[in-house]
Amino acid sequence: MSLKLATEERFISKILQTPFGLAGDSTYIYSHIIDNLSAFPYYLIMADESPNSPSKEEPGFSRGERSWLKAISFVEVGLLEIFFAAVALILFFGILNYFNVLPLSRTFPTLSFLPHQQQNKPKLLQPPRTMTTLIAEKGTADLTKFIRINLVTAPDPKGIKVDFVRNNKGQILDPNRMVFNWSDSSYQGNATIRYNNQLNIEDKSILLILPNIVGNPSAFEPTITTDYFNIKPEGKWNCQDIVVDNKNTKSTICENFWRDKNDIKRGIGLMSPIPGEDKAEIFTCEIYSNSQNYNWDTCSTQKATAKGV
Repeated sequence: MSLKLATEERFISKILQTPFGLAGDSTYIYSHIIDNLSAFPYYLIMADESPNSPSKEEPGFSRGERSWLKAISFVEVGLLEIFFAAVALILFFGILNYFNVLPLSRTFPTLSFLPHQQQNKPKLLQPPRTMTTLIAEKGTADLTKFIRINLVTAPDPKGIKVDFVRNNKGQILDPNRMVFNWSDSSYQGNATIRYNNQLNIEDKSILLILPNIVGNPSAFEPTITTDYFNIKPEGKWNCQDIVVDNKNTKSTICENFWRDKNDIKRGIGLMSPIPGEDKAEIFTCEIYSNSQNYNWDTCSTQKATAKGV
């Protein structure tokens, strides 16, 4: 019940308290109400403004309790505001972290559990791969394998350094051909490989330079396959004397040359002496059907281009 309504009820009760009681003459009661009606606003005003009037606050609580409840209400409102602000900040920074705008999970290891989008690492721009680059990569692998398979005493693969044939100025003379030179305790080695423009192998060869052979070179034939090469010849040995230069220098070439089941021409042989040197050379080769030298029946360039004696 409101304060104003309670005041009105008290005013009516006061009017009704006549000398005759509630059972008094009604004419008198009406007259008494009229006589006191002018005082009604005063009672209302006094009830609203009087310091002794009842408080407008809810009944049942003291003034201290009401102050404490108000303080609790303010605290609750403040805590709710702080909570919602914290949640909003967490969501905001979580979104920034997820889209890698503010990468908190990568900056702070303790926050690594936070979800985030995977970043694609930028691809480093590679220089264009030219034919020379491709041949250099392929030549190193192919020639290293060829050397290790065919030589009894092969050099350490880590020490095999394949390069193009170059002149004294370092310029490449043949961009389709690669070579590797090395030294052993008993010989000097040279291996070559050549490709066509489609990166297919045309031919491969190994050449070992030895001290000169005394006597008939044909007597040296059996030791080639056991002392130097892991090759079992499938053809017939044939020896031939040739002129290898304009000075009519004579050399003897003994060679075993054949064609295998894959139509690869293969050979193994020796030549002694090397023109102008007191040395001999032994060699092996593979010539593929796409090679410009596939019509040869020898591994030796000297024999293929020399005059017979």
